Amino acid sequence: MNRPVPIVLLIFVVLLPCSSNIIATYYENDTVHDNYFKGVYADGTILIGVRFKGYPNNTISLRLIYPNGTLNFINNVTIPCNTCDPTKYNPSPLNPNYIIIWYEKSGMIMDWTGNIITSKITQSKCDKFEFVMNERSDRFLIAGYNETSQNILFAEYFINNDGTIGIKAQKNLTFNGVGIKNIIEFKIFLLGDIWGIIYKVDLEEKSEYIYNKKDAFFSLIHNESQNRNLNPSIIKDISFIGVSCISNDINYTCIYVTSYNNTLKLIDINNLTLNNTFNMRSIDLFPFINIYKFESISSTANIIHIIPEIGFLVEVVSNAKTKYLIFNTAEIDYFDTTIKSASGEIIINNNDNDYIGDNLFISNTTVIRAIKRDKSFTYESTDLTTIIPKNNLLNNIHIKQVYPSENDLIEIYTDKMNMTFLNPIDPTIPVYISIYHYHNYEDILRQKFLCTMPFCTISEDSYSLIINLSSNVTFNIPNASYYVEIEDNFVEYKYEIETVPGIKKPKSWNIYTASEYKHPEKDNNDFIIGILRLNPEGTQEFSKLDKNGRNEFFKFMKIDLSKGIPVDDSRIYKVDDIYEHDIVTDSELLLISYRIDLPGENCFNKKSAKEIYDDLNSLIRNDKFITYLDTSNYTKNIDKGYGFQRSSNLWEEIKISLHNFVRNTVSLIILMISTGLIIILYFFGRYKNRMGSNIIILRVALIIFDLFNDIGFVILLEDDLQYLYVPSVIFLLIPFILNILLAFIIFSHEIQYPEFNKWLKKYLKPVAIITFFSSGDVELLHIFDSKFGGFQIFEASFSPLALNLIFWSGFLNLILEDLPQLVIQIIYARNFTNSYKIIAFFTLITSIVMTLIGIIEYGYHLFINKNIEKEEIEFYDETDEIKISYDESKM
Repeated sequence: MNRPVPIVLLIFVVLLPCSSNIIATYYENDTVHDNYFKGVYADGTILIGVRFKGYPNNTISLRLIYPNGTLNFINNVTIPCNTCDPTKYNPSPLNPNYIIIWYEKSGMIMDWTGNIITSKITQSKCDKFEFVMNERSDRFLIAGYNETSQNILFAEYFINNDGTIGIKAQKNLTFNGVGIKNIIEFKIFLLGDIWGIIYKVDLEEKSEYIYNKKDAFFSLIHNESQNRNLNPSIIKDISFIGVSCISNDINYTCIYVTSYNNTLKLIDINNLTLNNTFNMRSIDLFPFINIYKFESISSTANIIHIIPEIGFLVEVVSNAKTKYLIFNTAEIDYFDTTIKSASGEIIINNNDNDYIGDNLFISNTTVIRAIKRDKSFTYESTDLTTIIPKNNLLNNIHIKQVYPSENDLIEIYTDKMNMTFLNPIDPTIPVYISIYHYHNYEDILRQKFLCTMPFCTISEDSYSLIINLSSNVTFNIPNASYYVEIEDNFVEYKYEIETVPGIKKPKSWNIYTASEYKHPEKDNNDFIIGILRLNPEGTQEFSKLDKNGRNEFFKFMKIDLSKGIPVDDSRIYKVDDIYEHDIVTDSELLLISYRIDLPGENCFNKKSAKEIYDDLNSLIRNDKFITYLDTSNYTKNIDKGYGFQRSSNLWEEIKISLHNFVRNTVSLIILMISTGLIIILYFFGRYKNRMGSNIIILRVALIIFDLFNDIGFVILLEDDLQYLYVPSVIFLLIPFILNILLAFIIFSHEIQYPEFNKWLKKYLKPVAIITFFSSGDVELLHIFDSKFGGFQIFEASFSPLALNLIFWSGFLNLILEDLPQLVIQIIYARNFTNSYKIIAFFTLITSIVMTLIGIIEYGYHLFINKNIEKEEIEFYDETDEIKISYDESKM
C-alpha cells in the first residue's frame, strides 16, 4: 500500500495574525490523484481528503492536521457505493470530532479513528438536493426537491455526545399550498436557527412571480414555524456561481453576483415572522470584472465566502492574480446613502497553482487556502484583520487609518500627513484639501490646496496617500486644534471602478499639536515692527474710503491678520501708513507698518515676536496654496511679492526696546537699585566731606556702565553686527589693553614715593579692582585722589607726571574708543536688519555721553591751560618791568 510520507510540518497558526503564513506542507508520491481541502473544525483541526491513482473509485483517504502541527492518517475509507462518481465525494468536518462523507444522495459518518458510526443518511425522495454543513457546530442540513410531489423538503440533523444522529427539525414545504413545478436550480442556507432557499423555475411554467429568466425566488423558513407554505421574494438577475448569506441576531444579509454584468449586490433581510414572511431590500455594491473561475471547478463553485460575525469574502481575478474583497456587513451600513461602499482587499499571486477556488476556509478573520505545487500540498493562512473595513470617526469606511490621528499629539511645524486605504489607489482629477484651525468656536482656514504633486504623492505600495504641507504655516502653534476636509473622489481604487468619497463630516479628522514647544533662545524678548504693502487694486479701494472707512479698514485688517497668523490680536498694533511710489507698477502703493508685541500671560500663542513675524511673512509670500489671508476681504489684496518686511524706523524700534526693558521686571529692578545706590553714595560722600570731589561717583558709575555696555554689545549682537563686528571688537580690545597698561605704568612710577607706596600697600586689593575697571577709562583712577567722603583710600597724592599721564591717557581713550564706538553705534542704528535691541540703545547713549563729556572736559582743560600759560607769561613780564624800574631808581 502506498502511503503519503510527510516531509515537512510547520506550526499551525490559524488564529495568529499574519499576512501570509504556511500552516503545513507535506508531500505525496506519484500515485496521488487528487487532494481536497475540506474545512476546519471548531478547535482548528484541518480536514483534507485524498484520492490515489490506481485505487478503487469507492475509496478515499483522509488527513487531519491538528493545531499543534501533527498529522493523522485515515486511509482507504470505503464508500458504500460502487457506481458513485468519485469526484462527487464530499468529506466535511462535523464537530466535535466526526467526519461526514456525502456521496450521491446518501451520507456516512465516522470518527477520527476511522470507525464508521452510520452509513444510512439518505435523501432518496429528492430529485434535486443539497447538503449543507455548519462547520462551527455539530449540525448539518439536507434539503431537496421532489418533482413528483412538487415539494421542497428540509431535514436538519445533529450528532449526540454518544455519536448517534438526531433530527432537530424537518419540513415539507409548498408554495401557497400548491406544489412548485419545474425547479431547475436551487441553493440552501443554514443561518442560525433558520433555513434559507434560493431557487429558479423553468420559464415555460408561467407565473406572476417570474419576470425574467435571470430572476429567482428567495425564501426564509423558521424551523419552528408551523406554516408549511413558502412566502418568496424575487431576487433580480442572480448568478448561482456566487451567493452566500450570513445571520446577525435578527437580521440576515446575503451577497450575490448578477448574471449579466457581474455586479455585486447586497441583500438585507429583516422582520422574519413564524409565518415565514420577511422584508427585503437590495443595493449594488460596485461592479468588478472577471469573476474568479477555473476550468477544473464546476459552474456552481462558490466564490463568496462567509467571514464569521464580520461579513463576506469575495473571490475575483485581476491580472491573473487571485484577489479577495472583504465586506464588513456587521458594522457598516451599506444602505446609508451618505457613504459609498468599501471593501478590504488582498491580492495573491496564484503562480499556476491548482485547487484554489473551492479549497478555502475562513476561521474567524483568518483565511486558510489549499495550494498544490507539483507533488506538495501547502496550506497557508492569511489574517484579514488589518484589511477588514471598519466604520470610523472619519465617516469614510474606505480609509483604514490616518496620521496624525486624534490620539497623536504632533510637534508644531509638522509637514506631513498620511492616509492609508483599504485598497490600492490611483490619483484622480485633482480636488481640494483644506486644513482648518478651530479656535474660539471659529473655523479658520490654514491651508487649502489641490491634491496634486508636490502636495500629494502615492506610496510605492499604492496603499497610502502622502500629503506634504508647508512646514511653517499650517500647524504653527502649540496646544491647538485642527481638522481636515477633503472633497469627494480625491483618489480611486487601482483595481476597481470606484472613486473614494472625501472627508466632509465636520471635524471628523481632528489633529492636535503638543502643548510643549521649545522657543528659540534668541529674539524671545523682542518687539518687532514690520511693513506690508497693498497691491494696486487694494490701494485703489482703500483710497476711495473716507476717514471712518479707513479706520474700520485698519481695525478689521488687524483682526484678520491675527486670525491668519494666528496670534492674539492684542499683540498687533498699527504704527503708521504711508504711500510709496512703486517703479514696477508706476503707481502709489499703500504701506502699513505693524508692531508685534511680546506674548502676555493669557495669550494662547506664546511664540516670540520674531517667530510671529516669520509666520506672517511666510503666509503673505506664499503663492502655492490658499490661506485665510487670501480669503478675507481685508487681507486678500496684500502684495505677496513684498511680503512682511522688517521696519527700519529707529525711533519706533527704540520705543519698543524701552517698552520691552520696562516690562522686564528683573532688568528694571536692577536699574532702579543701581541708580538709587549711586545717588545714595553721592549724598553720603557729600555729607561726610563737602570739600571732596564727590561727583566722581557719577563718573565712575558711567565708566563702568559704558564698559559693560561695550562688552555686551559685541557679545549679544554678534549675529546682527555683520561687517561691524570686527571693528567693534578692535575698538573694544585695543583701548581695554592700553588702559590697563597705562594704569600699571602710572602705579609703577608712583610707588617710588614713600608716602604713595605706603598708601598702596595698605589698599592693594581695592586698588587692584579699580585698576581692572579702569580698562574702560584710565580717568577712573581719579577716584583715589577725589577725597570722596573723607575716606583715606580716596586721599592718595599723584605726582604731576601721573596726573599728566592720566589726563592724556583719557584723551587717548576718547580718540581710540569713545569716538570710534560712537560711529559704530550710529552706523548700526541706521542700518540694523534685525530688531533694535535695548543693549544697542544703552550703548549708543553711553557712547554719546562719554564722547560729549570727554570733548567738553578736554576742551576746558586745553582752554584753561592756555590761559594759565598766558597769565604766567604776563606775570613774568610785569615782574621784569618792576625789577628794571627798581634798578634804575636805585641807580
